[in-house]
Amino acid sequence: MIDLLCYQDENQNENDETDYKTDQKFADHMQKTIEASSEFAKKKSILQQRRYLPVFAVRQELLNVIRENSVVIIIGETGSGKTTQLTQYLHEDGYSRYGMIGCTQPRRVAAMSVAKRVSDEMGTHLGDEVGYAIRFEDCTSEVGSCSKTYL
Repeated sequence: MIDLLCYQDENQNENDETDYKTDQKFADHMQKTIEASSEFAKKKSILQQRRYLPVFAVRQELLNVIRENSVVIIIGETGSGKTTQLTQYLHEDGYSRYGMIGCTQPRRVAAMSVAKRVSDEMGTHLGDEVGYAIRFEDCTSEVGSCSKTYL
């Protein structure tokens, strides 16, 4: 005798399609506001912190080079602002009007934390103007409104 066991997966919709993203909300905790930990971060505003980064000194030069060339490779020290600042410079210069600004990251935690940092710097909620898309989780808003995505 064969017994058939039937069950309804809680992540299945009415079409028997399973939504694997339901249980994969790794960044729900990232919605909280995090208090600064270093003395520098406690004493300086986010705008002041941005101006201390090495990439700030060459902002206009970078934008000119990007405007004049179809492919640009930017090399800089860790912590120089390549990932967090360059995407914001492109947004501020109007590039997000023509499409999404994407920035790849080697690890999922890096994509989530960088997206959170940039959304904090821009004063928006994570997933609105700035979001991330990683395997099984997409923290971006509807098409067209999320202009910077970390992948």
